[in-house]
Amino acid sequence: MGSTARGAGSSGASHPMAVNETVIALLRPKPNMARLAVDPPHVRAGTQAAVDGPDGIGAIASYRTEVSLPATGTWNTPGKGGAQADLVLTAPQDLVPLLFIEVDNCHETAEELADKLEKYARFFRRKVQDTAGKERPMWRIPGLTCTSHRPDGPGTTWSSDGSPS
Repeated sequence: MGSTARGAGSSGASHPMAVNETVIALLRPKPNMARLAVDPPHVRAGTQAAVDGPDGIGAIASYRTEVSLPATGTWNTPGKGGAQADLVLTAPQDLVPLLFIEVDNCHETAEELADKLEKYARFFRRKVQDTAGKERPMWRIPGLTCTSHRPDGPGTTWSSDGSPS
């Protein structure tokens, strides 16, 4: 849980591969044009369009897969009734403090997806006490964090409330 889907392609696991493809699509990695110096002009032109396109969201460390979102319990010991997000993005440096992403390969009914969305909403509304005894939304308590590689330099760590920590 909360890790990359290693070996997903070797087993033909379509859902983990779709989750990984979603991360790549959101990251929008920029190709190295120097490696295409000997390629035909139409290949370089198409690749240049990707280089000139908008930046992606977050860094690879901004993404976590198969994350338990506890309706009860704690981050380490979630209780029953919570959701498990296919993908969670925390990139406050890109103005995305928290985003749950559900990747569906058409194997779930509309009712099942609606149930998951309700569980996401329940988690989003859940409040817990922080270390100072102040009641705060659980998603703002450490547990969902990322490490940024932009814009404030390598290794800047951000908490899910949007502040560098």
